[in-house]
Amino acid sequence: MGATEPLIRPHRKAAPTPGIGAFLASAADSRGTLTHATFNNPAATADLFDDPVMWQPEIPAANGVFDARSLVRLYSSVVDGPLRTISPTTVDRVRRRQAHGPDEVLVDRPTRFATVFALSSPRRPMLGRDSFGHDGLGGHLAFAHPESGITFTCLTNRAIPDPTPHTRLWRLLSAVAAAL
Repeated sequence: MGATEPLIRPHRKAAPTPGIGAFLASAADSRGTLTHATFNNPAATADLFDDPVMWQPEIPAANGVFDARSLVRLYSSVVDGPLRTISPTTVDRVRRRQAHGPDEVLVDRPTRFATVFALSSPRRPMLGRDSFGHDGLGGHLAFAHPESGITFTCLTNRAIPDPTPHTRLWRLLSAVAAAL
């Protein structure tokens, strides 16, 4: 690998946690459910996204490929600081709630979405109601909380098939919140 090429870590499969993680995994395996149709067209497995061929097309809500530094820089464009390039007015527009309610794909877990980003919700807590960002396959989470000036990115190489933050992510979010 050359010095300018990104370091790619292949995903490792992980078992779903008991409770909602196991329930989602079961729904994804059950033909006839919306969850199955979503995660099996094609089958969304962690190793599928380890293939650089999958990084080329634009697949909405599926193949955003970043490293942690790039995501933090992206979200830093919306908070006060030297990397800010997006005005507070635009930030308020893109985080205005557009949808709120049970997510039929994620087994009726409550979800909130804005125009461009996901909003903080019980399954995606971030740093409170004014946070916005997105989570991803494997327990990833990246977001901005402009009021505190915090941007946060947690990427994993374990594909945790849970629709809620895993324990390690809860601990990280709790530590950030406690430091504010």
